[in-house]
Amino acid sequence: MFRVEWKKVCWECKNPIHVRLEVDDFRTFFYLRNFATHIPFCMLGNVPMIKYYGNMKCRRVCFGCYISPRKHFDYLRQREIGKVRKPPDRIFSKTRQQIYKWFENFDAYRKRKDIADCLMPKLSHVLGLNVYILGYSDSDDDSDESEYD
Repeated sequence: MFRVEWKKVCWECKNPIHVRLEVDDFRTFFYLRNFATHIPFCMLGNVPMIKYYGNMKCRRVCFGCYISPRKHFDYLRQREIGKVRKPPDRIFSKTRQQIYKWFENFDAYRKRKDIADCLMPKLSHVLGLNVYILGYSDSDDDSDESEYD
């Protein structure tokens, strides 16, 4: 079982920021990394940043909106007179629908009967996604220390 959540949305584009995934066991985490190898999904644009808007106003935005000059009049002026030819490349954050569809496909992938045939030795991971494995911590180690004496 897994659960995807986010607590904040971007002030400009209303996309989720700081997406968090909680999984119950390590097997689901392993399947997630394997699925990300087959179908890559980058959520680096959904990392939270704080952007200054003038007049002492700061807003929480995604990384895509943080680095892009949306309402930058100097850039528009330079573009009109020919100093700048091409608009800057923009990093887009993932929308709720894109995140939902990718995790829906992942859920169908992990329920496949032939999943053992799809496993790959070289694993990737989802950039920008925080994964928390529930019930695991270093203090839960029940091994007997007398083995190492």
